[in-house]
Amino acid sequence: MELARPRFQIDPRTRPPRPWAAALLTLVTPGLGHAYAGAWARASAVWAGGVALALALLGPALQSDGAGSLSALLTGLLYLSWGMLDAARAARRHPRTRLRRFNRWFVYLALAVAAGGGASALVAAIAAG
Repeated sequence: MELARPRFQIDPRTRPPRPWAAALLTLVTPGLGHAYAGAWARASAVWAGGVALALALLGPALQSDGAGSLSALLTGLLYLSWGMLDAARAARRHPRTRLRRFNRWFVYLALAVAAGGGASALVAAIAAG
């Protein structure tokens, strides 16, 4: 007796994105975990939101006493925590993603360095200006 074949064949080149990896990548650079999960538009929005938040909080944090700096730090940590949870949720929403050539660890490292370097240069230019 032959076993029934499954209705859908699973492509071995696909795998679900790991929610913990998406959260960890977001901890490195906001938006990177969303990109890993396949939510590219959301990734750019989260990254831009992080840069805008850093720019908005930078001035008051530099000009105020310790309370302003603590408030800026807590706001940044809250945004980062939300981003990590949202990236993990985005990874769960994409049950299977076809692996492509850019789904390699060194590509995500390059994206993190580029995003972090670009944001740091922008913040430094505004702070000096």
